[in-house]
Amino acid sequence: MATVSFHRMLLVVLLALALVVGVLTPPARGQAAAGAECAVPLPIGEVTVGLTGSGLTVAKGNTPESFDAEVLGVLRDGIAPGVDMIIANLDSAAIAEAGIWFGMSGSPVYADDGRLIGAVSYSFSFERSSIAGLTPAEQMTKLYDYPGSTRSLSMEQDVQLPAAVRRRAAQASDATDRQLRGGMSPIPVPVGVSGLRRSRLPELEKRLEGTQDLKLYSAAAAERPKGDPADIFAGSNFVAALSYGDLTAAGSGTTTDVCDGMALAFGHPFIWEGRTAVSMHPAETIVIQPDGGFSFHIVNPGGVVGTVDQDRLTGVRARFSDGPDPTVASSDVASVTTGAERTGRTWINRDRDVPDLASFHLLTNLDTVFDKIGEGRTKLTWTATGTSGSGKPWKLRRTNRFANRFDASFESIFEMLEWLYILEDNRFTDVEFDHVQMTAKANESFQRLKLGTVRVAVNAGRYRKISAITRLRVRPGDVIKVRVPLKKFREDTAFRTVRLRLRVPRRLSGQSMRLAVLGGRSVAGETNPAAGTSLNDILDRMRRAESNNDVLARLQRNGGDAGPEVLRKAERALGNVVRGTRSVRVRVR
Repeated sequence: MATVSFHRMLLVVLLALALVVGVLTPPARGQAAAGAECAVPLPIGEVTVGLTGSGLTVAKGNTPESFDAEVLGVLRDGIAPGVDMIIANLDSAAIAEAGIWFGMSGSPVYADDGRLIGAVSYSFSFERSSIAGLTPAEQMTKLYDYPGSTRSLSMEQDVQLPAAVRRRAAQASDATDRQLRGGMSPIPVPVGVSGLRRSRLPELEKRLEGTQDLKLYSAAAAERPKGDPADIFAGSNFVAALSYGDLTAAGSGTTTDVCDGMALAFGHPFIWEGRTAVSMHPAETIVIQPDGGFSFHIVNPGGVVGTVDQDRLTGVRARFSDGPDPTVASSDVASVTTGAERTGRTWINRDRDVPDLASFHLLTNLDTVFDKIGEGRTKLTWTATGTSGSGKPWKLRRTNRFANRFDASFESIFEMLEWLYILEDNRFTDVEFDHVQMTAKANESFQRLKLGTVRVAVNAGRYRKISAITRLRVRPGDVIKVRVPLKKFREDTAFRTVRLRLRVPRRLSGQSMRLAVLGGRSVAGETNPAAGTSLNDILDRMRRAESNNDVLARLQRNGGDAGPEVLRKAERALGNVVRGTRSVRVRVR
């Protein structure tokens, strides 16, 4: 009987040990995505100087490698009020060579007993180093309980280290005095952007600027097909994508923990949006790329495996799912010069990014088909569809022509970008985008027309030249006839003439105004979309707006801050972009 009791007791002890080991051991690949493992956070009160442990991060492929960690100190309120920062020295062959690279954000660090100390998330502002700032696991795992909190914490972009911590850091590593005095900042998020030439990246980077430092680089496209959730686990690569497809814009880092169908990563914000909805992807690291005093990882993102739904001070949280419901940006671009054609697709996760990313999607496809950056012209038709805040569907279709001597592709995207932004940022109602469809014809031959000497006649009278000092006298009901000679760029002889007619409204007796003759779209006047008084009015203004290939004659008067008040208008659409402005004063007797 005593022997049986002893064996039962031994079995209980072994089972208990197995459970402890199972709970405290860092999750193995393929287990965490199913929610079988959850890290146990080490309380910040137990994090002391000299505490040792090990971390996981990826230097190649998606298999984590281990690195050693030693705690140098805890910086009270080092990240924000109530959020401490753990300062640690990290050591591995890869870190010795590259330092803490952009993309290590979120790398989990475990104590020797298996509990999660925190995530690598901060590094020095100057030059590479092995000293890291960790976001405490105790704070980071609170993200599992969101949504709920709407608190706003002040984030210190540059964290100054106390003198005692600086001394220990200097003794434990090769950190320079300049690094130590400069303090620590959130590790920049490397954002892989597919499709865009390197020279295009700074322009997109400006438009994506936010709280967190983003480093854009040319990269592979993220895949549309669903990925494998088992590729997201503690220490694996982790990608949060604003868009994927032809124009992928995807920030990458490291998974800190996976628990109950959710994952934590980065240890600091991505773009610090709070509640958000961007897609989660696994990734394969190709190489750790040196870049001056720093290094960053270059990754190939995989397919969608979930939705990042929280983007907070202490990291990002994602749920395993089919991903957010994206806006589709699709394009069909063809060159009449070379016969090249391309059909492209980009999936954009957030409505606020649709103006920028749909426009840059078009740019990358135009660049591919033009196969050069230089002079040319395009004809672009785009159609945007969506719903208003009340759920009412809306649709906008626009055709325009563009010509530029230096960069025809870039010239072609800005009107669409501006108008989509006006719709998204309107002050009347929320706008959701469903689809932005674009069709473009590109021609490498630059051609643009300009106005010649404009002449006008009243009724059956003779034509005479107009200028800014000319005064035209008319009566209500008179017909003003306008003759507009058009010249090709850099040529002085007219190759065609456009004739327009305007009837003077009878209600204008005794008033003064101007007759304006315009080549191409004017941003002011009755068709200025930004001056709309409702979403429907904005859409109406866009539908009746002039195009760059129009020749227009307008009777107008000063409308104050809203621009000219257009009283009468005549127009003619041509096959080429037209530029130029002429005007004459008009007095109605």
